[in-house]
Amino acid sequence: MSSATQTQTVPVIRLTERTLFASRGKPPMIAQPLRRLFPALLLTLAAIAAALATPVGGARAAGCDISAASNLVGANLAYCDLSGASLAGADLRWAYLDHTILAGANLAGADLSDAVLKAADLTRANLDSARLHRANLTYANLTRANLNFARLDGARLGDANLTYAWLYLASLPGADLTGANLYDADLSGTWLESARLVGASLYGAGLPGADLRWADLTGADLSEADLRYTELTGAALDDGAPYGAFLYHTGCPDGTRSGVDDGDGFTCANNLLSPRRAR
Repeated sequence: MSSATQTQTVPVIRLTERTLFASRGKPPMIAQPLRRLFPALLLTLAAIAAALATPVGGARAAGCDISAASNLVGANLAYCDLSGASLAGADLRWAYLDHTILAGANLAGADLSDAVLKAADLTRANLDSARLHRANLTYANLTRANLNFARLDGARLGDANLTYAWLYLASLPGADLTGANLYDADLSGTWLESARLVGASLYGAGLPGADLRWADLTGADLSEADLRYTELTGAALDDGAPYGAFLYHTGCPDGTRSGVDDGDGFTCANNLLSPRRAR
């Protein structure tokens, strides 16, 4: 009985490649199924490895390969996780980045003109000197993002979150920032001529030297905003605005300057009738 048991057990214990796939003799019953299984198993493991690969900055889902980061014109990267991605100088014109996670990504000098970034997460992203002409950033999260020297001419930023964002000397002429949150954002020297800021929050925002000529600031909150040397000629503001803002040699909507004492305490309170509203 003991000898028979050993005879049957030995082949099982020593299931080497030769035992499994030997051409002579009758192979064990398990050999043929395993022989067929190994190639499929290798393909499965290769597929898993490819799915887990991260070419650049954490893109994991299918269709999120940004290995050719220099040219991504018209690429569909919607809903991709590109956190921390290195996309400096990348060509992303007309790219579709709806709901894409780009938190902490480096997009310095990238071209995102006409790109769709609706509800994209750009928290702490570096967009220094990036080009975003006519880009759609509606509902995008740009909290603490670096947009210094960025070009956003005609961009759509309605209801975007720009809390604590840096937009030093950025260009946003004709941009739509309706309902945007610019709480404590740095807009020093920013070009916002003819921009739409209806209902936007600029509470505590720094706008020294900013150009807001002909901008629509109806319903905007400018409480504690820094408007020193800011140009507001032709801008539309609510009566009594900019209430609580800090003005110094500010260009008022009617073309005068806040530094002139005309009975309003060196503010623009008596100088809100812009040429636009006078028509």
